[in-house]
Amino acid sequence: MSGKQGGYKERLSEDQRKMIVELYKTKKFTQRDIAKMARCSRGGVKATLAKAGLLSFFAPETSDKVMALLNSGLKAKEIEAETGVPEITVYSIAHYAKAVAALEPAKNPLDQIIAHRKSIGRQWGPGRYVIIADLHILFHNQRIIEQLLALPGDFDGCVIAGDYLDEYWISFFRKEGPRVTHSAEVAAGIGIIELLVERFGRVLYLQGNHEDRRWKQILEFVKPVADLMEEASPEVYKAIEDVRNWYFNKTPGVTVHNNFWIDMCKGKIIISHPDRFMKVPGQAPKEVLEHFMGHAKTYQLEMPIDSLFMGHTHRMSGPTHRLGVWTGELPCMCGILPYQASSKASNAGTVDTGFYVMTTRKDGTLWFNESRMYMLEEGNEKAEKIEVEQKREVLRLVSPKLVKG
Repeated sequence: MSGKQGGYKERLSEDQRKMIVELYKTKKFTQRDIAKMARCSRGGVKATLAKAGLLSFFAPETSDKVMALLNSGLKAKEIEAETGVPEITVYSIAHYAKAVAALEPAKNPLDQIIAHRKSIGRQWGPGRYVIIADLHILFHNQRIIEQLLALPGDFDGCVIAGDYLDEYWISFFRKEGPRVTHSAEVAAGIGIIELLVERFGRVLYLQGNHEDRRWKQILEFVKPVADLMEEASPEVYKAIEDVRNWYFNKTPGVTVHNNFWIDMCKGKIIISHPDRFMKVPGQAPKEVLEHFMGHAKTYQLEMPIDSLFMGHTHRMSGPTHRLGVWTGELPCMCGILPYQASSKASNAGTVDTGFYVMTTRKDGTLWFNESRMYMLEEGNEKAEKIEVEQKREVLRLVSPKLVKG
């Protein structure tokens, strides 16, 4: 063995490779220092770090350029003629990129979504929850919110099953009735959600198709800019996702889940807002349930589930036993939307206004006899006596046009 730097010829041992990686990660030593301490050549240090995916043999600008040309379909000889990088080096760069990809595979977006859903679901264990859906602020029903806030007893939280804001400002429906501004929607939405946190302790906010409408329009406006940015476009889309629900992301006590469903209570209860399964009221849960059961492996659901409740249809149905699972549609917290009166809503019959109180056993399964649906009660004097005037005063500040008297 030669004592000169660069004169080591033996194959590096596993201990030497481990030492090289650990020394490099400390960021305290040069490659020359590491070579001396590991008693190997600098080439051995580079080779070890390259195989560990920590270092490239090639200048970053050269690697990026070669890989871009390879991905565009050019052959190694054509890249040599184009850039002057030798053909053998092109092969080496391609091999290195493949090795690094194997060491650090790209994250599967589906796996990320599932991990996000599960991490939130674990925070919402068995208990007593109030589930509300389809407020469509500023078209919410003032009376039913008052009755909701006046509920007696203790709760483990409130779940909003989609369409909290109406997002009227970007609706494509033919507009009839009062005009609603975006700023008024947001002001009322934040005010009411703070009242929900005050009453129920915490709020889990799922997106509905109206929240999704906002997301799609932002993407539509940004896409031309992102196209011009080319390789930098992922950063633009990531920034959009970060502000997707900026209204409530930083509101204390509110957890935002950017998906149309979540499984909670030890994975036994599914709450959803499945607009893609819009069917005849009363039959929609059947199709939604079949979807989840058919894709349980993909969604990594812990089967069997016990119950499934959904918003979107503005109808109260169930709970009904289907395939051994309790299913039901949640009533809405609004009336027929004024701008839909001459289109979709006019063909749908009556709207059920109310909310659902769900209680589960310790294992997460639905405690049927301790759960119930609350429907709008006009002139309920008893409910109004419990802090209603105080609540109305706060609501008057956030949505004055919708509060009478």
